[in-house]
Amino acid sequence: MLSVLVASVAATGDGLAVLKDVRTTLVDDTIRLELAFDGARPRRERIGRGADPGRKEIWIEFEGARPDSALSRKWPRWLRDRSGEASGMLALRIDLAKETPWSASWSGDTLRVGILDRVDNHPLWKNPWVLGATGAALVGGGVVLWMQLGSETTSPPAAPSPTPDLIPPPDIAMPE
Repeated sequence: MLSVLVASVAATGDGLAVLKDVRTTLVDDTIRLELAFDGARPRRERIGRGADPGRKEIWIEFEGARPDSALSRKWPRWLRDRSGEASGMLALRIDLAKETPWSASWSGDTLRVGILDRVDNHPLWKNPWVLGATGAALVGGGVVLWMQLGSETTSPPAAPSPTPDLIPPPDIAMPE
């Protein structure tokens, strides 16, 4: 009877640990990530490398947890919520530029994860789409400027011809 009650409480979403705060601290070449839960730890956690060997990432998964709805705006760019629609599961992914060792330990209701500073910060100036768009804008602006400056004439306009059948004489002096 008690197991049915626990299963029904978990299915409705009550009794889930709520991730209230994500703090990052850079100390020398180490990033300390602190995941603070509100009043209770999740039932289970699992930390490890991703299943795809081609991707450089660390996964942190919690069973019996959910993120606070206002928290996602405070996360660093390299930490992503990949929970999906799973009820009671919180899955976080750390994007890495290079493989790195990690360590994790609980302090009260806060999980502290330490990794070397090898996260993939996705700098804007290294994005190939941004570089391509900037180059295209510079080339396009140069062409427009060249066309604008090249279409201006410095000589006065020729006088209109008195009759449409005759070609007016050139306005330059011919040598004799």
